[in-house]
Amino acid sequence: WSTPAETTPGRTMQYLIRDAAHPMHAVMGIASLENCAVQITCRDDYIGWNQKAFIDRVTSLPAVEARDEFRQLLDYLESGIDGINYEDLCTEATVTNPNDEDIQQLFDFANSAEQRRQVLLREALEDGIEDEEKSELGSISKKTEDALYQRKRADQLARLLSAKKAISDILNSDSFNEIWIDFCKSEAGNSAIRSALVAQKTKHIGSSLMELNVCGAVPPYNEILGGKLVALLATSPQVIHDYKERYADKASEIASRLKGEPVCRPADLVYVGTTSLYYVGSSQYNRLRIPGSVFNSNFDIVWKKLGMTIGFGTMHISKATTMSLTEATSDGYSRINHVFGEGASPKMRLLSMAIRELLESSNEDSKDFSKHAMSRIVYGCCLAENTFDYLMGKDPVPKYYTDVDDYVANTQK
Repeated sequence: WSTPAETTPGRTMQYLIRDAAHPMHAVMGIASLENCAVQITCRDDYIGWNQKAFIDRVTSLPAVEARDEFRQLLDYLESGIDGINYEDLCTEATVTNPNDEDIQQLFDFANSAEQRRQVLLREALEDGIEDEEKSELGSISKKTEDALYQRKRADQLARLLSAKKAISDILNSDSFNEIWIDFCKSEAGNSAIRSALVAQKTKHIGSSLMELNVCGAVPPYNEILGGKLVALLATSPQVIHDYKERYADKASEIASRLKGEPVCRPADLVYVGTTSLYYVGSSQYNRLRIPGSVFNSNFDIVWKKLGMTIGFGTMHISKATTMSLTEATSDGYSRINHVFGEGASPKMRLLSMAIRELLESSNEDSKDFSKHAMSRIVYGCCLAENTFDYLMGKDPVPKYYTDVDDYVANTQK
């Protein structure tokens, strides 16, 4: 591999693929699956989680079908709201029938919680953290964790309630048929639809999808298409079974803290994605499929090319540079602490924040420094016949291409 594979927090499964015909069962290849990146545009378009793709599709439908789509969005929002403990944030009446003043109060509460978190981080840097005060998340105190999740709960609830109000208003309008297309094209409509789709995406991004971040064969098996075998085995019934076995009873860290109680989401793996090493292509995933006839099914397992990444990342930023940026932007406390819930990709956030402050540039300008201009091909593979309907909340359970309970025999096929 030309780029290093770094461990990330979250769910991970690692495999050795061995040669049963070899006397010592030699290792043929290696594979590692981990949590997907939150934002991959072409993947989200493919699944249906991107608001632009959603709006393009919905605006081509008759009004009666569009109304059903809006009701589905409202279901996403209600499910997202139900995942937040709001006892200390607002009343049940506010959640049932939110108004603009209630929503603004929640945003204000989120800002206050963030300011309190920053004060606590400064105090911790000056005075240290006693063991009994330390958060389970790692390098922050329990009080800082509480402030972090108070901010997250208030901010997310405000966005969900704002979207709920907007979509409820359009659904309850007597002139729905005349105004719904203009709503979809408006800034407020885009924001509300995006919030609803993000709520649905959040339910599945960490529990139903995995990224194949390491996949390859060991010499001499690479000469006989061993890499393709590893890529196919990453979609096997064995992996689906192992994933469910390992994570079915594991509570989600962030979801549990937002809800204030353990939250165990279904560990039903229905999609595996990956990216090529190079822009030009990847012979390892091209034309790679398992015909459905192997499993007496009409559904083929296919690695499909979904699009290209834009070429943003942090692999071109060295550890020394990262440490220098951290020191230069400390501002009396550590603003990025590499703990669950602070945000995705700590290194990317550090880079953007540091460049923005050191050069006094805009957020758009700071993005240029995180662009390594090495676009990659995005591949995806669906493991269930109803992958899209399951991920979009239209089907309650996945319909796998084969019997996962008999995973050993079906993987050997």
